[in-house]
Amino acid sequence: MSQKTDQQVPSQILAESLEPLRILAQLPLRPYQTLGDFKCGNGALTIALAKYVFDGKVYATDESASLREELEKNLAATHLSNTIVYDQKEEDSTVDPESLDGALVALALSTSKNSKSAFMKRVAKFMKRGAWVAIVEWTKIESPDGPSIDKRLDEAEITEIGQQAGFRFAEKRNLSSDYHLVILRK
Repeated sequence: MSQKTDQQVPSQILAESLEPLRILAQLPLRPYQTLGDFKCGNGALTIALAKYVFDGKVYATDESASLREELEKNLAATHLSNTIVYDQKEEDSTVDPESLDGALVALALSTSKNSKSAFMKRVAKFMKRGAWVAIVEWTKIESPDGPSIDKRLDEAEITEIGQQAGFRFAEKRNLSSDYHLVILRK
């Protein structure tokens, strides 16, 4: 695995480490679902989601305008029209409350500068009852890539943050020695 550079974003690092399809294979996806990709980065996983939900829709957002622009270019190059890329500041006017069947939050909690609980509450407001949210995070062990071990989250910490936002634990899976996936339900 290569060292993280200043220009790489978490979703790009994850996509280089694991095949996006390997991650999607762990999710309760259906081709007609409406999904969210929160803190999507340059869209390394967003594009895979959009291809899978060919009869559905993907709402993707990131704080960085340059990463959103890069995602829009990548979407245009792949001729995908079922993805809406939006600025988080316009989120309430773009995504209807309780409209998402599922969401992906990849390597976003451990790198979040703001309250993790507030972030998950924001995600929860867009989720339908029974919807799932898949949280991919670095395993809580020392490694050369990713954040320091004190910023990494284990299953119990992710579950606690999710419960504060109204989610309940559904399952956990190890994606590799470096990453794990926790699925929560609303």
